[in-house]
Amino acid sequence: MHLAVGVGFSSAGLPHEVRPFRWSNGLGRWLRDLSDIRNIEAKSRALADEVLALKREDPLRPVWIISHSGGVGVAVRAAEMVPPETLERVVLLSAALSPTYDLRQALEGCRRGIVSYHSEHDRLILGWGTSRFGTVDRAYEPSAGCVGFRAPPGGEDALYAKLIRCRGTAG
Repeated sequence: MHLAVGVGFSSAGLPHEVRPFRWSNGLGRWLRDLSDIRNIEAKSRALADEVLALKREDPLRPVWIISHSGGVGVAVRAAEMVPPETLERVVLLSAALSPTYDLRQALEGCRRGIVSYHSEHDRLILGWGTSRFGTVDRAYEPSAGCVGFRAPPGGEDALYAKLIRCRGTAG
């Protein structure tokens, strides 16, 4: 995905630097990626440390995290580990997290919030697949990448106002 993001940014004339962050257990090991909680936690800490190092170098530098599928677990957890408003924004594509995952702490870490893209048309992997094999946070249900995130009990609070939900449509 990082190559596509870099090409897209460059093609659009955007001045952003794209730095890939390798977190998975390797190509084709998606089931292990979803269930290897120790790896997710370790890679989340490493990503948070990388963000903090960038901010030490240049406190005004805006840092975004863009993640996809199981990598969303790493991105969200890293956002939870940094001080409030350290990140500019986190973008979640096809999140393999449960729709009831509490994003409040991650939202605190983001100055401009979280943007989450989901599509009910992804019923195979993010619907049936996560119901059968589990999400990154070990729930067995259609993931937020399929059905979207829902606010925790107590309703939409000020932090959840920083969550932008984008539902995909059939192309």
